Amino acid sequence: MLLPLFALPASAVTIQSGVDTYVREATPTTSYGSSSVVEWDGSDGGGANHGLLYFPIFQDEGGVINRSAAAGSSNLRATLELNVENAGNGGDFHANTQTFSETTTWDSMGGGVRPGVNASSSPSFSTPYLGASSHTFDVTSQIQAWASGTSNFGWGVLPQGTNGVEFSSFSSATPPTLTITEQYDYITGGPSGDSWQYYDGIAAGDPNYPIDGDGDIWTDLAFDDSGWSVGNGQFGYGDGDENTVVNSNLVTYLFRTTFVISELPEHLFLDLLRDDAAVVYLNGVEVLRDNLPGGVLDASTLATTYSSDNQRDAFELSASGLLLGTNVLAIEVHNHSSGSSDISFDASLFGTVESNLLAAVPEPSTGLLLGFGLSFLAAHRRSR
Repeated sequence: MLLPLFALPASAVTIQSGVDTYVREATPTTSYGSSSVVEWDGSDGGGANHGLLYFPIFQDEGGVINRSAAAGSSNLRATLELNVENAGNGGDFHANTQTFSETTTWDSMGGGVRPGVNASSSPSFSTPYLGASSHTFDVTSQIQAWASGTSNFGWGVLPQGTNGVEFSSFSSATPPTLTITEQYDYITGGPSGDSWQYYDGIAAGDPNYPIDGDGDIWTDLAFDDSGWSVGNGQFGYGDGDENTVVNSNLVTYLFRTTFVISELPEHLFLDLLRDDAAVVYLNGVEVLRDNLPGGVLDASTLATTYSSDNQRDAFELSASGLLLGTNVLAIEVHNHSSGSSDISFDASLFGTVESNLLAAVPEPSTGLLLGFGLSFLAAHRRSR
């Protein structure tokens, strides 16, 4: 799954420099490299506009990523963030097969972006209609293709309609951003993700949490949950989008799953869907409380407020309690009332480690931002 860019892990590389422009059929010999926006449009003044966007990624391009390390990493993740200033129809991002510059024009390209001629026949990704805000797209497969040997000439963007889009260029205060990291997925949500043991047997008004025959509480790693039900997300009732339907009209629902790690991450992130509130425990220690009062909780404690249906947010958790080997993530979801018309839960957990993609890093190019100091990497790099 793809997380929003709510925070930049220290193990990520962020590139906010490169070459971008657009070419315009109505003015075929004019270049727009100095524009503060990049445009795509199916009909603008008698012709189409095509966007062009390139990031120097790999060391042989003036970037910082080690190409061979990236090509061999099954954990590489890459996202592209664009700040849209003018909303409009989506775009098809084709991998260019020839270079361009800020002086490139419609005519110098031979008629703009042409799939199968100067760009890939099929788009590497496409966007839906884009509103005037920041948008993030998963571009992992394209970065991996470039790392594996396909020449990186960036993307050419073809419009999907006649309502054009403008996104902030590298010349603006909110430039395009490419973020590359190595991500380790510990728990994945959804019907095809990891299964959870769950308990939906706490009667409304009962303040007690379950304890097993050995006296272990339900958040402990050693707790015996073999008698609990098993299912996959999304859990809930009342919305009609559940994969696993739980008992209705209760206050509190409990979920547990185990995961195994072979290397301790530097950063740990949780993508959490809950309605209305949740408490998250890692190996029995509370690491997140959301939309619940402070102090001691019990199974009859109501959520502080109602949440939006299927409220979903991403959080960075403390990784200090993680263990090499088996760990347990336990999450309790609380309703705002015992007579609530719905309940929802799903979660994914992933970690990031110090990037191995930056082996033999050269001095960074002007305008290239790193989410961490190269001196730190030199001192603390470890092999895997």
